[in-house]
Amino acid sequence: MNIPPEQPQPPTLISLHRSRHNRRTATARRHRNKKRNDTHRSHRYRYYVTRPVHHRFSMASIKVILERHNIRYTHIKIRNSSLIIGLKHHHMKHQAHQQLPYATFNRLQYYEHHRRSRESRHHHSHESRHHYFYESRHYHYHDSRYHRHRHHSRHTHYAT
Repeated sequence: MNIPPEQPQPPTLISLHRSRHNRRTATARRHRNKKRNDTHRSHRYRYYVTRPVHHRFSMASIKVILERHNIRYTHIKIRNSSLIIGLKHHHMKHQAHQQLPYATFNRLQYYEHHRRSRESRHHHSHESRHHYFYESRHYHYHDSRYHRHRHHSRHTHYAT
């Protein structure tokens, strides 16, 4: 019985990709990733501004406040009751020092920000209820015509 010898198949695109991808050993990849991550981390905080921060501030509210003060940051983090704001250029650092008061993230400002955000949420929900109250109309069938009547409720005030 004669079996023809197997001819080598040309490598597929997937196998080429895998072989190129796996050229580095696992330790070499780990070393390269660590080096790149350290480089990126150093760029993140090349220029930075620190401010004391109240422990109840969330990252989302900090970002809202920074946006309100027109601070364009690359990264922010909290370490030991300090907010570290990473910036891209030295002129942004100077701008942040001027535009961001030192007490922006203290306890009083936290409660002020919290009150303001609650009011805006309440205002939006209150506004939508008013919209429904004033814009809703009830149609009643009468004499083969529809008559429009405003919706009255207990919120209507009458002069006494």
